[in-house]
Amino acid sequence: MAAVSRLTEADAQVQVLDGLLQTVSGKLVSKIKELDILSGDFQNLLEATRAAMIFVDDTLRIRRFTPEVCALYRLTERDIGRSLLDIESYLIYFDLEADVATVRATGSSIDRYLEYRATSGRYALRLAPNNYRNSILGGASLGFRKLNT
Repeated sequence: MAAVSRLTEADAQVQVLDGLLQTVSGKLVSKIKELDILSGDFQNLLEATRAAMIFVDDTLRIRRFTPEVCALYRLTERDIGRSLLDIESYLIYFDLEADVATVRATGSSIDRYLEYRATSGRYALRLAPNNYRNSILGGASLGFRKLNT
């Protein structure tokens, strides 16, 4: 009789845990859908604005970039995960590493004007920290805009 009682009690506990897992699973599915929508919106924003952008992590490893930035850096999809410092740039810019460190340390953006190596073209660069909900700085975003000279 005691064994049946224990089995009944264990079955009830399993059912409670199953209910909790189903609730958590439902919340995770909802969050994943929300992230998919946000990711799509973000991708659409980048494509619609045709912005030349590079997103790097804390160690300057490339997280993602827009196709427009390929006119400024010799990038391919295989470069995701590589250090931006290892990628050939068509811009004259010697302070990238120091500027990203400053942006991360201060949480403030930095604006620079850069020369294009091949021509007399100029670009404006805005380096901005990647801030997340928990306020931890997680890398930086580099946004480039061609200047009419």
